[in-house]
Amino acid sequence: MRFAIVSRGHGRSALARSDYQLGHAPVDYTYIDESTLASTASHRRHWMLTPNDAPLWASDARTVWSAAARAERQWNAQEARILDVQIPRGIPYEWVDELVREIYGPFVSDGLVAQVDFHVSPARDMGENPHLHGLISTRPMTTSGFARTKIEARRWNRIFREDDGREMRRQVAAAINAVAERHGCEIRVVAETNDERGRPPAEQPRRRGIFRAPRTAFAKDALAKLDAGRRDRLAWEEAAAAEEIATAERVRVESQIAAYAAKLPSLFPTRGSARFNGEVLLHASWQCMVESHGSEPIERKFIGERALAIAYAGADLLIEEDALCIEGEITAQVASFVGALTSAVGWDEVSKRGEMTRSARIRLTRATRSWADPKLFHVRRLEQDQLFIDLSSRYESAASPEQRVKMFNAFCRQHAISRRTREVLIAGLTDNWDDGADVGALTLQIDRAVSELAMISIDRSIKRIVSAKVRAHAEANGEDAGLSGDDCAGELPTEALRVLRAEHEGARAERKTDPEPDFLPPPEEDGTSGAGELIPQISADTQGVEVDELKGTIK
Repeated sequence: MRFAIVSRGHGRSALARSDYQLGHAPVDYTYIDESTLASTASHRRHWMLTPNDAPLWASDARTVWSAAARAERQWNAQEARILDVQIPRGIPYEWVDELVREIYGPFVSDGLVAQVDFHVSPARDMGENPHLHGLISTRPMTTSGFARTKIEARRWNRIFREDDGREMRRQVAAAINAVAERHGCEIRVVAETNDERGRPPAEQPRRRGIFRAPRTAFAKDALAKLDAGRRDRLAWEEAAAAEEIATAERVRVESQIAAYAAKLPSLFPTRGSARFNGEVLLHASWQCMVESHGSEPIERKFIGERALAIAYAGADLLIEEDALCIEGEITAQVASFVGALTSAVGWDEVSKRGEMTRSARIRLTRATRSWADPKLFHVRRLEQDQLFIDLSSRYESAASPEQRVKMFNAFCRQHAISRRTREVLIAGLTDNWDDGADVGALTLQIDRAVSELAMISIDRSIKRIVSAKVRAHAEANGEDAGLSGDDCAGELPTEALRVLRAEHEGARAERKTDPEPDFLPPPEEDGTSGAGELIPQISADTQGVEVDELKGTIK
């Protein structure tokens, strides 16, 4: 962009400038060779922009600028103003008319006259150099000609001088951007200098003589410097484009990593339970040493000062200050190790995110359950019962939901599990505890379930003792020891064993009757039959996908 004043004091006139823009200016061919002549600009279009109330003769350029010269009286008067605009190469020539209206329209709205000419000249890089030449009057145009005073047009002097001409550059840039945006073009023009934008210095203006006589020593040196500067700017632009591509690629990769990390099973400490980074990594590394004592060493590697990578039981763990990510199958062994790690680093309670199977989520939940919460404390009591652990292992190892249901019902029938304990076991196996349940009521139900599981364990122990004594008695008498403990326990002479068996049979009969008056059996639509046997509602389209096989929430 270039703007200047056509002043008589510098020997210039608006009429001569108009002839130059129209291509009518005389050319001196004395010092012009064929290469210089080939670089002469070609005139493409011409506009005379006038106010609506301008006289008819205002459409002729020579008449207008002759009248503008007659309207001035001083020897150093300013006859017109110049505003030349470079058009970006990405702008099609069909949009030039819109550009002219956007850039020079505000001057015409204030009553000024503007002559605009569109030139296209060859550039040194063998491309085209499209640009606009604008000649703007300094006096408003009225119905009878130019006004006697310039008061109404003097505000443009302030705009052209404001911020060292930057304000006018902003207006022109906004006009070009408006046209580009209107047509969906991505080209944008900025008014900041190259130094403000962090770019190489702009190309400095050169004397026209070096282009008219390029074979002289001075011209050759000037043109060499000009070409070197252009090469430097081209190299900078290529490097900037490569950096932009690399930045976009980095953003894409980082977004992919973030999306992948969001899918990984991760544990996060609750507010107030996380320690500072160094302490977390120190405790985690120490726990790895404790876990690997007496077995194969656990592979661990510090990643800088903020992360610790751990390889354990076929899974890769990454622990940081506020996250523990797991990649690989979350087996019971891995879940137990994760629980030991979270306890070692001081995370009293954690939250889980990421994609994981239901069994993996249940394993992590049990391994990282907080001892501080009263309700969860009693839940952990149940989960650490050996009989419940055996039942949970058999439940998870079942091949299909139907087999899990059959296994659970067979277990309940074998040991005459009461319906209330069934509900507690279902909630424990599916990790479906009611968050709003009363702690006291939940504690009572879990205590009853733990007590019943303890009696079942005693029952199994008695059976083992009876079977052992039967075998010993048969071997002593030389008899066949093929009878079960239930068949031969009554024939044993040991008085203590008879008393223990009687107590056991009484407790078993009491569990079968289940005479608790405050317990209402669930309706049949809740998944239980009239015989007290669990009939869970299983979706027909399970097809290997884990579902809530055992419905029920402990309340």
